This record gives sequence, C-alpha cells and structure tokens, in this order.
Amino acid sequence: RHTRYGTVTGVQTCALPISGGLGFDLGDGRRVELDVIDGESDLGSPGALTAAELQASRFDSPFNGLDFLREGLTQAAINFRGPVTPRLSLAANVARTERSSEILTTGRAAPSFGGFFLGTDASGWSSTAQLTYRHGPEARSGRLVAGVEWLEGETDAIGISTPTTDPGLVDPANLASDNTTLRRTWALFAQETWYPATRLSLHAGVRVDRDRSAYREIGRAHV
Repeated sequence: RHTRYGTVTGVQTCALPISGGLGFDLGDGRRVELDVIDGESDLGSPGALTAAELQASRFDSPFNGLDFLREGLTQAAINFRGPVTPRLSLAANVARTERSSEILTTGRAAPSFGGFFLGTDASGWSSTAQLTYRHGPEARSGRLVAGVEWLEGETDAIGISTPTTDPGLVDPANLASDNTTLRRTWALFAQETWYPATRLSLHAGVRVDRDRSAYREIGRAHV
C-alpha cells in the first residue's frame, strides 16, 4: 500500500497504488462491480541543479534535501451496466474519493526567506448515469445517448511558513493560511447518432454544465 519514490535529479521511480475489484453477473447481460483503489506516494524533490553541479554529479542534489511531496488516494466505486429493455441499456456508477497531500518547498533562497508547507485533504462523492437507446432497423440502427453527471465535495487546505533558521521545521504556530473550498458540479448531455448509409454516420450532441464553488478562509468567504 505504501510506495517510496527514488529521486535523482528530478527523475522519480515508483510503484502503482493497489487496486482491486469484485464483479457479479445478475443475468441477462446485467453486471454490477465494486472497484477500490488505495495508495500512498512519497516523493523526494531534489530541485534544480546548476550546470556545474549537474556536471559534477547528477545523482546528488546539494540543496532541497528537505523538500518532499506525499500523496494519498482512496477511492471506491460501484458500477452497473446492462439492458433495461431489448433496445434500452443503462450504465451508472457512484464513487467516493478521498485524497490528501503534503508538500514542503524550500530552495536556495530558504536561508533568506524560509520555506512553505502546504497540506490538503479532499473528499467527495460523484455519480454518472447514462441511458442508450437503439432505434431504427437493426442493420442501420441509430443510437441516442443521454445522461447526467454529478460531483460534490470539499477541500481543506493549510499553509505554514517555515523559519529561515530551520526551513524543514513545520510548526502549526506559523500558520499562514487556512481555507476550505466547497464544490458542486452537475452536467446533462445527449448525443444522437444516425447511419443514413452503410459507410456513413452523422453525430449531433448537446451538453450543459454548471460548476459552483464556495471558498472560505478565516474571516472571509467567496462564492
């Protein structure tokens, strides 16, 4: 579940997160599945080297040894697909996602300005439902697809300044920012496909999206 990335002059090597799934056939072409993804990443950040440093040793960064990027991701989704009638089929899913990250950035100017730590925790629900209707003669049947997408979640973020004397020290007492972003998104879509001839097809579609976010910081709020 936990993977550590090796870094050499900006190059990372890593393993993929663990994923798994469980499916069950309901009969008559219908199937339901549960998919899960879970992983953690730990990346080093060797920073940029000067030409002289790169020529001397491209595998050893002389600064930014403190910097890091750590990420975590957990997602679970339930998926369904199958026919509703001989000409109508449904595909739908519901998913829960949780994501976190911790980033420390210092650099050559850290002895003068210190560093900065950014931590985020995001979570949310999402869902998609799509209906497909086949119409017309079987040899050249048209296809009408219509559906809806929805997402709702929030992201909490904090920023902490690190001292010039110890750029790698992350002290909550040096809190620089603390905010929460709430987001709600939905979309409606439809697409029609015609086959007027054996080798000819025509497509037409429409999509409507709405995205609303509310940003709240200590003592302030923005929509």
